[in-house]
Amino acid sequence: MRRLNTACKITLLLLVWAAQGQATEPGLRQDAGAFRSVYTRWTYPLRVYLPAGYAASERDYPVLYALDGRIRFDLIANRLDELNAEVIVVGIDATTNARREIDFELPGANAYSRFLTEELIPWADAQYRTDPASRALAGHSLAGLMCALMLLFEDPDQRQFDAFLISDASFWDMPHKTEQLVARLRVATDTVPVNLFMAAATRGNLKGSEWFHSLMQDSAFSDLNMTYEVYKTSHKGVIEPSFRDGLGWLYGSGARGYH
Repeated sequence: MRRLNTACKITLLLLVWAAQGQATEPGLRQDAGAFRSVYTRWTYPLRVYLPAGYAASERDYPVLYALDGRIRFDLIANRLDELNAEVIVVGIDATTNARREIDFELPGANAYSRFLTEELIPWADAQYRTDPASRALAGHSLAGLMCALMLLFEDPDQRQFDAFLISDASFWDMPHKTEQLVARLRVATDTVPVNLFMAAATRGNLKGSEWFHSLMQDSAFSDLNMTYEVYKTSHKGVIEPSFRDGLGWLYGSGARGYH
């Protein structure tokens, strides 16, 4: 009996080692050229991540649109590899800080939202096998603010995005206009069927993030699946943990569980 137990233990140990030695196949990362928007009159370099197995399959895939794509793309792609998540990523480069201040703040955010919904999404849908019912938008700082604005801008009856990852957003910028947009949305509908992951840094935009989180809670939108995490770090330090956790929530065992 003792020999049998020992043999079983050795066999199990070998199986564990074998499993650890098999690395998950990474997704394909590629430059996708640049997109010239009619609405913003600006050109945005694009990068695309295709999950492992995409080329050999015929199925449609969820899509994550990542703002500030140049500096967030690899972080997101690596995390999706870890999760073995079958998700397409479209990374959109903002190109300059000055451009971010135009595109991600009002009034420029109105034109940028049209670029996303009327130009970039149709382009991605034509280029790749995408699932129109599963689109997410992710951003940090001013890009996080743009994600929140996009949530509030969209026609309740024709939503293009069903999920948002908002990291330490710049809610200090135009809070009155943001509050007006929330109130306008509440008049238009009492339901917001989206998944919302919000993160804030204690040494970042904590006050504004808590304000927006409370505003959304107080509005009592039905079907809003919202989670909020606070990290003891700086505005820049929150990027890595918030994206890791947010992507895990959206595509791992959390909100939607895509595999």
